[in-house]
Formats: sequence, structure tokens, C-alpha cells
Amino acid sequence: MTIEVFVGGWEHECCGPQFVVDQVVTWDLRADGDGHLWETHHLPEDVVRTVTGRVMAIREIDGDGDPEEAGMVIARDGEHTYLVTLST
Repeated sequence: MTIEVFVGGWEHECCGPQFVVDQVVTWDLRADGDGHLWETHHLPEDVVRTVTGRVMAIREIDGDGDPEEAGMVIARDGEHTYLVTLST
């Protein structure tokens, strides 16, 4: 099964380890008001599930909110949000 998870912003820069395509990660996930899943480190009361999966793709969300292919980018900065496809 594959899922898409939003990662980024100040929270990931602060506490999230770097990751690359083909790496296995374990993340706590929260859901936003639209039902999108977000990796979280600071909101344990909002965790809806913990998932382990292989990073299949990383796409950077541009200023228009559209995902753009980011390839093998290591995602860890407070200025960008990434949409990550995980195979679980």
C-alpha cells in the first residue's frame, strides 16, 4: 500500500532526521482538517497512527501549492514543504 505524507516546515527542520528516496522511515502522523497526513514530532496528542515505510518519491510543494518532482532530495529545511510517497 502507498500513502502520501506532508513533511516540512519548522517542525521537521527542528527535530526530523534527514531522509532520501529508498530509505525506510518510521513517522508519527497527524491528520489536518482536510484529512491530509503530516509527519509530526511536537503534537503527540494529535497522532492518528505511526507508520513505517520506504520513501518512494519526494515532491516539493511550490508557492502555488502544486507538487514538483524533487528527485532524491534530502528534505530538511524550514522553508519548504514536501509531499512524500511511502510504500508501507
